Amino acid sequence: MKKNCFLRFRRVCCCAALVFVCSAGTAGAQDAEDATLNKQLSVEEAEIASTQDETQVAGLVSAQHEVEKRHLSVEEAVSLASAANLGLEANKVDLSTKKRAATLFWNQFLPVVGLATATGVRASNTTTYPDGSPWTISAGVQIQWTQLNLAMFQGIKTIRDQYAAGLLTFNKAQIQLERDVRKLYLQILLQEETLKVQQENLSLANQRVDVASSRYRAGLSPELTLLQARVTRDNLIPTMEQVRDSIKTLMSNFAVLLGLPYDTEFALDSVEFGNFDIPLDVQELVLKASEGKPDIIEMRGSIIAAKSARKAQAYLAWTPSITLGWGYVPTYADPNPSVLPGKWTDQGAFSVGLSWNINGLLPFTTQGNAIRDLDDNITKLNISLAQMIQGTEAEIYSKVFTLRQAEDSIRAQQRTVDLAMRSSQLTTQAFQAGLQDLIQVQDAQNQLSQSQLGLAQKQFDFLLGTIDLEYSLGVPFGRLGAP
Repeated sequence: MKKNCFLRFRRVCCCAALVFVCSAGTAGAQDAEDATLNKQLSVEEAEIASTQDETQVAGLVSAQHEVEKRHLSVEEAVSLASAANLGLEANKVDLSTKKRAATLFWNQFLPVVGLATATGVRASNTTTYPDGSPWTISAGVQIQWTQLNLAMFQGIKTIRDQYAAGLLTFNKAQIQLERDVRKLYLQILLQEETLKVQQENLSLANQRVDVASSRYRAGLSPELTLLQARVTRDNLIPTMEQVRDSIKTLMSNFAVLLGLPYDTEFALDSVEFGNFDIPLDVQELVLKASEGKPDIIEMRGSIIAAKSARKAQAYLAWTPSITLGWGYVPTYADPNPSVLPGKWTDQGAFSVGLSWNINGLLPFTTQGNAIRDLDDNITKLNISLAQMIQGTEAEIYSKVFTLRQAEDSIRAQQRTVDLAMRSSQLTTQAFQAGLQDLIQVQDAQNQLSQSQLGLAQKQFDFLLGTIDLEYSLGVPFGRLGAP
């Protein structure tokens, strides 16, 4: 019996020792896990502190760099682009060429003037002097007017019509450049507003991670809450970087558009939002666009110039031409210095000629086919004009519909902003009364910032649509919805 008691006592001791070892192992594992997590939290806090320090340093550097940026308003940007844009410079060269041709139209009436000199030998020496020479020397001037016909006068009108068409093309290029500058200006401002909100969101996310870390250490929240806060914060970083890259790309395109180096940075002035409730009559706008859109005006000018060129070609082919000529060619005979001077003989003459190439009257000849080619070109231009007008009608309808939707969206988003603002005010009052914590106040402020950003996006979209509509109507930019 003593032996059995001893065996039982030994079994109890073994079980107790096993339980103690297991407990010690579990406690050790838990301590190791807690140590690892504490180490991660310490690293996390260091990263947050480093991020905040970097943000502060970046803010200081940005403030210092802000002075180095080029400050521009939208009107200054338009003026700078009009003076330095390379694409517009090419259009200026084309216009200068046509202007010079229109200014010097009278040079078509200048005759062809030629100077000539020659020497030769006569077939027989008929001089009365014994030492005479058979050589002769001649020098003279010739003046000739060729192809004096109705085509010359029509050609003058064609040159002027081509210059007028060049003016319309240059005007369209200027308006397109202004449209592109204004739209890119607004897009940069919108992306900068988006970046500000993203930075605020990241700052709030860092604060949430800090709070979650403190609560987890104090045993007030599970590890899952901390992990969710980290994931939320880390998801914001790529989005913010995309916005920054987008701003850099837009800035580069904007600088090139203004004729500046691609790495030029700008500090753009804010714009005023005007009236978002614009009366839009589709029928009236379509009629106005069919008359005032720069593309349509340019096409009409091209058709006028093409018809004028066709008329000049027809006059050249269907009417006779007069040729006037006058020549003065004195000849010096017997140029022998050992005898008496020779004799000067004046061989000047005046001529009038009339010519008519009747091939132009036949449609199957080269001249006749050239006229038919011009007719086909004019027909294609008229078809393109009709297609352009039809496309403009559909474009105006689409833009008006889009702007009306944008007006409704702006009003709805404004109500959302008002609600978010009221929610933020109530949350702040509750925090001051001790009924809410700081995180809830920050969440309410974040919702307000998001709502305001949504409103700004819709307002910018409305302005961009208004710029496109103003271009289609051919009215000065800023006329629609002016504040």
